[in-house]
Amino acid sequence: MATPWAKTHKDLKPRRHGVSTTHTKRGSFVPPAIPSTFSFHAPDLFQSIARCTAMKRAPVGLTTALLVSCRPLLRYLVDDIAAVFAFIDDVKDLADAERTAFSGRVGAGVTDLFMQSLGGYVWRDVSEQLIKRPAKGGLADFVYEYVSGEHVLVEAKGSITTSASQSGADSRAKSAFAAQVDPYVYRVPPPMAAGGGPFASIEHGYALAFAAMPGATTSATAAFVAVAEPAHGTGPATPTTSSTVTTMVSTALRRGNYRAVFLLANAPNVVNAIDSFDDDPDAERQNQGFWIVACGGEDFLIGRDPIFPEIEDIPNTCDGWIFAVNLNSGRDFLKVLAAPSGSSTQSQIAARVPFSSSASFIESEDGFAMLRSAMIDNVRQAKWDVTNRTLVIRDLNPAQTWITRGTAPPVGD
Repeated sequence: MATPWAKTHKDLKPRRHGVSTTHTKRGSFVPPAIPSTFSFHAPDLFQSIARCTAMKRAPVGLTTALLVSCRPLLRYLVDDIAAVFAFIDDVKDLADAERTAFSGRVGAGVTDLFMQSLGGYVWRDVSEQLIKRPAKGGLADFVYEYVSGEHVLVEAKGSITTSASQSGADSRAKSAFAAQVDPYVYRVPPPMAAGGGPFASIEHGYALAFAAMPGATTSATAAFVAVAEPAHGTGPATPTTSSTVTTMVSTALRRGNYRAVFLLANAPNVVNAIDSFDDDPDAERQNQGFWIVACGGEDFLIGRDPIFPEIEDIPNTCDGWIFAVNLNSGRDFLKVLAAPSGSSTQSQIAARVPFSSSASFIESEDGFAMLRSAMIDNVRQAKWDVTNRTLVIRDLNPAQTWITRGTAPPVGD
């Protein structure tokens, strides 16, 4: 075994468990088939862990500290030789509480990568932001929104222990599904949302359990993944009943999704505008400056003025990676944020770009990206003008000026 983990991709083979549900199946949603294998590199996992950490609404300083501590731990503790996801024996030297926390963060990251491998699950947020009245057994970690508008609950479990086994992961996934997912799937009426009203129907759900055995290096012993989801054909399909509720929740979920994304992309005033959207819609919003950078033939937004100083330092501690937002996806989201009551829809979905040795960036379908800082070029400036609800981009033809609402003011600060 050898570290640091820098070159090899890791393969995980999820074992699927179709389980019965308490409530009769509703809706016509057919979820994607679970792949036999999903693969990732170190930057892919770090990107997913970063997103999951930022969604927790912790102070930005704490979020950043967790991220910059996780990156070296992954590099040091994951074997770089084996193709499987293997941890070196040193992981056992972590104190119990530290290993539990690290295992949970890895489990969340693996779960997000699994959901991305399915394709079509574009937006996500932590579930407690949307469901405020959990059942007795608790609530799953995340809510994902499919490209066609359906919502699914996802519970993530992670453990790194000498007793890791496939049967243990199987049991944990099924137990987690029964306690934290099943009470909400196909439920009528649907669960209660943050504002006290009904949440959109949960039309599917997953519980993923990841388990790893320190020191093991073969596919049969190193790491195990089990996924529990509703068995197909558990009841007759009926039409979804409330497109209005679905639209309202969809908008709220996407605001939560992009709160984490714009926090990592270093745009404090966008984060503040999202935070005030529901709690204080009349709160004064502040302009946000951006860099628009070209990388690998795509344009991305990175916060410029103001910034989070803690986020600004991440490239220095994380191998030069910079968090960013795809320009088209960011534009569409800011249109939604600027529109009255957030009633606009979002249409731009980015192509997922996982890590490869030749790629200059990696990207998720919602446009959240990590860029190689050394491969950024053609830097321009932009400003999100909240008074005129426009984003003005310098040095572009006026016909290309991005307007979120109203008439663009003259280009300039």
